[in-house]
Amino acid sequence: MRGVYFCMRIMLSLKNPKIPARQGDFMSRLIKAIAVTAALGIPFLLPTVLIAGAWTAAPLALLESFTAWIPILIFIVGSFAYRKETLSEMKLTQKKERMATSVFEHITEGIMVADSLQTIQYVNPAFSSITGYTEEDIVGASPKILSSGKHNREFYDNMWSSIRLRGSWQGEIWNRRKNGDIFLESITITAVKESADSVAYYIAVFKDITVQKQLEARLRHQAYHDTVTGLPNRLLLNERIAEAIQHADHNRRIFAVLFLDLDRFKRINDTLGHSVGDQLLKTIAERLVSCLRGSDTIARIGGDEFVVLLCGMAHAEDSVAIAQNMIQSLTSPIFLGRHELYVTVSVGISFYPNDGRDAHTLIKHADQAMYRAKDQGRNNYQLYTPAKEDHTPQLLSMETSLRRAIANEQLHLYYQPQFDAATRKMIGIEALVRWSHPDWGNIPPSRFIPLAEETGLITLLDQWVLREACAQLKRWLDEGYSPLPVSVNVSMLQFRQPNLGPFISRVLADTGLPARYLEIELTESTIMSNPDVTLQTLHELKRMGIRISLDDFGVGYSSLNYLKKLPIDTIKIDQSFVKDIPEDANDKAIVQTIIHLSQNLRLGVIAEGVETEAQLQYLQSQQCKGIQGYLLSRPVPHHEITRFFAS
Repeated sequence: MRGVYFCMRIMLSLKNPKIPARQGDFMSRLIKAIAVTAALGIPFLLPTVLIAGAWTAAPLALLESFTAWIPILIFIVGSFAYRKETLSEMKLTQKKERMATSVFEHITEGIMVADSLQTIQYVNPAFSSITGYTEEDIVGASPKILSSGKHNREFYDNMWSSIRLRGSWQGEIWNRRKNGDIFLESITITAVKESADSVAYYIAVFKDITVQKQLEARLRHQAYHDTVTGLPNRLLLNERIAEAIQHADHNRRIFAVLFLDLDRFKRINDTLGHSVGDQLLKTIAERLVSCLRGSDTIARIGGDEFVVLLCGMAHAEDSVAIAQNMIQSLTSPIFLGRHELYVTVSVGISFYPNDGRDAHTLIKHADQAMYRAKDQGRNNYQLYTPAKEDHTPQLLSMETSLRRAIANEQLHLYYQPQFDAATRKMIGIEALVRWSHPDWGNIPPSRFIPLAEETGLITLLDQWVLREACAQLKRWLDEGYSPLPVSVNVSMLQFRQPNLGPFISRVLADTGLPARYLEIELTESTIMSNPDVTLQTLHELKRMGIRISLDDFGVGYSSLNYLKKLPIDTIKIDQSFVKDIPEDANDKAIVQTIIHLSQNLRLGVIAEGVETEAQLQYLQSQQCKGIQGYLLSRPVPHHEITRFFAS
């Protein structure tokens, strides 16, 4: 319009006396025609027609004066320029319309448009593909035709309230297809208004997420459940115990943790194979579950180990009754094919809060009670009793003997090599304490280490091990063997000592061992017991040049956010995650995650408890750098470790 108006102004402003009257009539008619067409909104269509008519209607005398045509030529140029501009805009608009139509027809999300009365006006092909309703079926109907009946009135009231207040709603709705199938959709509903108070129509865009949700549920189940028995695994168990602690604290209640270990299961598994062993585990799990209440949790945390969480108990005796029922449930034979199998179970019981205030401690104490049940002849239960309060003659005698053994240096160290997973060359050594009693024979660390912790002897024991390991490694270096780091475990009690740094510094000075060849191993529980003090101590050790290793990784409760702040060098994967790979999918996933985590944090990683070639091959496939276990070497005396130096 602006172009036409401009041309008209130019033409009216030009007054040429040479134009005859007939020509003036033509100009008048032309201007009137332009004005009329402009008023009708189509000024760009008629100028060429009028110009063509001018050539036929105007007398030839017009050609005699070229200047008489200047206004017309100006108009022609302006008209064609405006027409070109307007046609370009039309083409762009048409292109956008074609594109919008194409998107509407081919988008994979379903689209439904309803008017202000919620009557369906339009749907796209994806809508029909998802719901089964054709356009002919659905146009003119109400969206309620899709209702599944799984949502109550309050759900829809909240949805429409959000649309009215915010102009849109986004969420998930269960709807019904034409064939009656229920499906879950992720949907966004938007109200398009024609004025502030008036809705012109509603647009719903949705997609079918039924399969996606089923996959997510399956993956979550796999992450939190044992693949063999279908029972919860360690991750879910820890979550349940954390919830039980909160509930118990709020309601001033107690709960029990039962540690179950199948007696002689390994012999059946090794003799008849893993297939029979897995079937046996399934049957045992079913029998144990039948003894529990709906509020209880039973988890499989290892090959033949189960942990039961008993919540909502009025009396501690309730857990004893359940333990007895579980023991009784396994007394009858289990028939698998042609095999008639007998399995018994030893049970240890700990209580919250008396026997521990976190999952790790409760499970550990229940485990210790379970070993007491095995010592009592298996196939029975035992309640946890702190060693320092146990005044049986054997424990008192053992405590006295251990104190004497530490004071008189009657203990000795064994050394277990750590190997490069790819080359199988020794890359480090872990020092492990052993006790050979003159009357009782070899006492396993699982017996005297907890006793040392309970009685406070663990600090003296740690100090003896540290000094002896440093002295032995220095002797090897002096004999010309290749320098390799030696790892020494430090207990929580020893780590909390304010003089730990000066003591280690004095040991290194006395033995002459360079600090770079000493590695201190700490458990997750030790590190997380007091994070602020831990960081200070760790940085002190690092400034001395000592290496730090995080032992038994995965069984504690370290925060990944906190882990990245720790000045550690190596992560050690706990053997409980290694022993069932590659058969156990959950353990494989955990091991893979720890390896990738260590790689991303640029830390070394060593898998403990490697006993089979299959385990080694899986660890190699995941680029695990280091391994430690019976496959390549058991712990050996100091005079036998030298052959690994030579090789």
